[in-house]
Amino acid sequence: MIAPLFWRRPDTVSVFCEVAPGRTAALRAALSGGEERLHVRGLPGVHFLRLFVVEPEHDPGGRPRPARLILSLVFDGTATDTLTAWVGLAGDELVGILAHCTGGPPAPAHVVPFLLARSVRPDTYHVGTPGSTVSQIREERALAEAVREFVRCRFHDAGPGVDPAQVRREALAFIRSRPDLPQQRRPGPPIVDGVRQLADFAVTGAVVAAGVGLAGPGAALVRYLEATEPDVVVRQDDDAVARLEAVEDLDVQNQFTMVASVRDSEARRLLLRTTLFLSDGYSKFVANTGQLVGVETIHYARIHQFDGGRRFLFMSDFDGSWSRYLFDFLTTGSFAVVRKSNR
Repeated sequence: MIAPLFWRRPDTVSVFCEVAPGRTAALRAALSGGEERLHVRGLPGVHFLRLFVVEPEHDPGGRPRPARLILSLVFDGTATDTLTAWVGLAGDELVGILAHCTGGPPAPAHVVPFLLARSVRPDTYHVGTPGSTVSQIREERALAEAVREFVRCRFHDAGPGVDPAQVRREALAFIRSRPDLPQQRRPGPPIVDGVRQLADFAVTGAVVAAGVGLAGPGAALVRYLEATEPDVVVRQDDDAVARLEAVEDLDVQNQFTMVASVRDSEARRLLLRTTLFLSDGYSKFVANTGQLVGVETIHYARIHQFDGGRRFLFMSDFDGSWSRYLFDFLTTGSFAVVRKSNR
């Protein structure tokens, strides 16, 4: 279930459903081309949505891990309201998809309780548009486009000697003449979110302060594991890469999803969980103005450690190409990536 102490907006949850044995192929077929049937574009207040299948596998220790159907949403409002609205648009289709999962709901009325019972918030969550709702983003986009067009037409032949103050005055007058454009500043966050933020800061600070004495032994443990663990070599699947590239750059935004096995070590799982906790605190209280380690193109990023900490899920929604995204994180953001990926 989702934790109560949450104040960051937009909100996010991910739902981890275990796929019934032998049903993975049928589930993939049911999902194929399902965007229109699921009416995802008609969902109010949803920024990004993913629905995908993770194949069954054996972890590095040889233990079987089941297939998972994973749903991840970034949304305005509450998870209950968002999922209820989705059921109203595509309840029967959701029942058909979730029927491939263990204990799937028998009717639309059972879909929301089924999903909420399997929903969690990420271990690390970065918000690139803090406090922004879908409607605000659309209104401000319309405002920017209208002002840009006004300035282009009004001052097209003005030359370099145009007075910036005059441009500002006339642009403001133009905005005030257009009641269809936003006229007021954004409202501030609810008081309850401010109280939750202070409480969260106190809890996070107390945990960090209590663990300061473990920083030295933790660093020594990391060095020991790096020196003694065998290297893991992952061979690139060229066909899989080609399939992914075929659905990239269809718009100005791209989505990245990565699932990996965590090293078969209790120490590694604990170190990863600690790193994700600290990363989440950094994102909440330091990188909370839209940038993540100097990178401005990320809308939202979520990281989960699931299946008893033995699997790792990273999801990101970003502007630009995959190659540019990699460049940003191999340069500006490299210090953050290496500490997670070496687990």
